[in-house]
Amino acid sequence: MQSRYESASELCLQALREAPGAPEFLLLLALSDEGRGDVRGARSRLESALVGSPNKVECRYQLGRLLLMDGHVAGAREQFHQVLHQDYNHAPSYTALARLDHADGQLTLSLERLRTALRADPEHVPALTTLASVLLDQGELESAREEASQAIHIAPEEPSAHLALGRVLLAQGYLSFAEQCLANAADLDPNNPRVHLAMAMLLQKLGRHGDALKALAAAERTGAAGPTLLRARALSFHRIGELSSARAAHDQLIGSAATTTEQLLEYVDILVSLGDRQGLVGLPERIHTDEPAFDVWVKSRLALVDGALQVAVDMLRSTFDLAGPDLASRAGLLLAETLLRQDKTEDGLQQLELLSPTVGQRPELAQPIARLAYGAGALEFAVSILEPVVDHAALDEHAQALAAAMLSDLYDKSGRYEKAAVLFKRSAWQATYLGQAQSSEDAGDAGQGAFATAPASAGCDDSRRPVFIAGWPCSGRDLVLVALSRSGLRPLPLADWPMRRQQLGLSSERAVQENLNDTELHLRRRRYFRGLAGNRDVLESGVVHPRDLPLLARLFPGSAVVLPRAEERYAALQWRLFGYRQVPTMREFWRQEQLQLEVMRPHLPVAFVDLPLAELLNDSEEVLSKLFERLRLPWDSVINQSIQEIIALRGYRPPMHHSNYPDEAL
Repeated sequence: MQSRYESASELCLQALREAPGAPEFLLLLALSDEGRGDVRGARSRLESALVGSPNKVECRYQLGRLLLMDGHVAGAREQFHQVLHQDYNHAPSYTALARLDHADGQLTLSLERLRTALRADPEHVPALTTLASVLLDQGELESAREEASQAIHIAPEEPSAHLALGRVLLAQGYLSFAEQCLANAADLDPNNPRVHLAMAMLLQKLGRHGDALKALAAAERTGAAGPTLLRARALSFHRIGELSSARAAHDQLIGSAATTTEQLLEYVDILVSLGDRQGLVGLPERIHTDEPAFDVWVKSRLALVDGALQVAVDMLRSTFDLAGPDLASRAGLLLAETLLRQDKTEDGLQQLELLSPTVGQRPELAQPIARLAYGAGALEFAVSILEPVVDHAALDEHAQALAAAMLSDLYDKSGRYEKAAVLFKRSAWQATYLGQAQSSEDAGDAGQGAFATAPASAGCDDSRRPVFIAGWPCSGRDLVLVALSRSGLRPLPLADWPMRRQQLGLSSERAVQENLNDTELHLRRRRYFRGLAGNRDVLESGVVHPRDLPLLARLFPGSAVVLPRAEERYAALQWRLFGYRQVPTMREFWRQEQLQLEVMRPHLPVAFVDLPLAELLNDSEEVLSKLFERLRLPWDSVINQSIQEIIALRGYRPPMHHSNYPDEAL
């Protein structure tokens, strides 16, 4: 690209030697200078052109645009006004001035200029996308959508049009359509930080905070900075549990004029989660807020950190006469939770009932109220809180799906299976989980070919053996992982599993590599075990898929692979209750993986350990103790007590619970 600008510059210079001062060539030369990154040089060219041809409108408009790029807003405004004095129908100048008005908060004036621009040129896409943005800020979402859609109709390859429509759809709550628009914009203009920021906001609404952080990193890499980026980063770090990183982002925001009450309350939550008592003590003096009850709120959280529940209750009650609506609702929820922790169930439920009338105006309160109510044994009250918000217009499609998922779960627990089934297809909020399926023929070839270049009895030069766990969500894999992590095995961090996959060579399209020699296998094992002292066997926390097994068997012959198994219809019910999308597709991939396993097993020198989920749920101690015996691990009945708690916490239903539903509902 750089060489193209240099070639263009050379051609323009040749032309200027023949026609010195020609504004057309100076304009082209200025645009070439800009393309090479020399904005000031480009400005100088345009100023020279205007000395000889002051009425050259395009030169003056481009000069205004470049002044704006350099931060000279007043000079840019002057140039755009001069353009309009010379050409009253110059749509780009009206649009540029409208954007400046929009940035200054003068929405009415901005709208007037944009309407004038579109009268001059009804197909001027920058005016349409800017108009959509201004209408969005005014809350006129349908009108904004019309303008953005018109922009895409006129210029389907223009990234700003897709960005504009994506932002509008995001505001309207049409998240899947918004995601597609923003993905289109990112494909067309990958270096636009506004696209990546908008995508991050959407991913946060979807609860995909790990992906949101990747989008925020892309935004920063392409030039984004400031409070918006920091606020978004703090939120996503908090949601994925990286509290130190969340705090670091908030520390940069605290004291900023842009810090809102909601952000301050989020910061308090982080300090509480980190156990940073000292940070809480000094917080009210460090910040300025218009929330009059903030000091009392911080003191109530300190009391809870210190275990002084009654002191916290008294302080929380005192906030209601002072607090604004955001803090008042939080204080009400925390008061109810604290009363329930004190085993004052009646008082806690009474507090939740006092909060329930606010759900109509603040539907986001429905789920936390319902969760506390159900935990206190008031299932019918929880249902009554959730039922009105499933279709609440103020909630976007993702929030409605979350409410539907929780309500379907409560219907199922109360035996109202028909009502639960009706909500299943509305409760899909989690991304579809799919294993790395391959055809059964490929699976058979992979299994048979895994040891084509090395005998199946080939030993492993490291005395340690990983224990691997396969399995899909709701198959019991999580229960096995928790049990084995308390067995004396060394659990490897789940967060580092992608790196370990790469070290082992599992990240390739086809994991089986038949030409690996002993040296390469040895190096991969060393990279995998790097940093682990001693000879303790390790527990691999990452999910292994059937297509991984041939290479893992080459690397670790004799290792154990635990295979938790759930009956298909039972798994499908659990997936519905957990809110997965495209459950029929998941079922098809699940069947493929079961077939692959059966084809591979006879050919692989690893110890497969089958673990039927139904048996685990019926008698977890017997099943797990046998598993431990098979793996030559010491068994402790305390482990079983923990597993029983997790079975209830994770929402596992009894083994034949799926028989309450017809197959078409699942």
